[in-house]
Amino acid sequence: MNEKTELSGSPLLKICGVIGIIGCIAAIATDIIGIIVVKDHNPISETISSLAIEKSAWIQDMGLDFYAAGMIACGIGLYVLNLNGLRWKIGSVLLGLLGIDVILIAEHNQYAGREGVGASIHIQCVYALAVLFAAITLLLSFGLRRIGRNWYRYSLGTAIVWTVLAPIFFFVPTNIDGAYERFISLITISWVAAMSWLLIKRGQGKLSFTS
Repeated sequence: MNEKTELSGSPLLKICGVIGIIGCIAAIATDIIGIIVVKDHNPISETISSLAIEKSAWIQDMGLDFYAAGMIACGIGLYVLNLNGLRWKIGSVLLGLLGIDVILIAEHNQYAGREGVGASIHIQCVYALAVLFAAITLLLSFGLRRIGRNWYRYSLGTAIVWTVLAPIFFFVPTNIDGAYERFISLITISWVAAMSWLLIKRGQGKLSFTS
């Protein structure tokens, strides 16, 4: 019979969770600011990367860098939490690697849709993001079952939905690819925000799990 165990507080996990939340907020806020600041930008037909080509590119890049830092912090926090042995640890490490991948995407955003080494790095990092996020949400879902079935279903459902919807981005018409990219980006942001909230609750000693 599984028994619920109350966890004590942990300042490290709380800090990791807060950084994760800040990163998610920054990603959304800088995209909105970029849409407003960059003249004639159409968020429906133009992708997030196109905001990183103009003079105000630093706004979008900063948001992605903050989001990447949030992912790395979240990965560290989840690794320390360790709810499911090897699968959990691998998923947590991959989340940190995903943060590094997002930094590389931010650094090469200006090459999106062009030719050359920079463009190659950009698209390869985008492919890596798609694969890594699917693996992360799947691997961590099993450990989340110890916190609650809804957490397990949410992460597993995210893995399934992402695996189905993410590849479609490469085939959607160019007149709506900006809107579609922002839609699937919200899937990743929502999941990272949820994991960050979990870490904050754990850090406050308000999270219980089955032993």
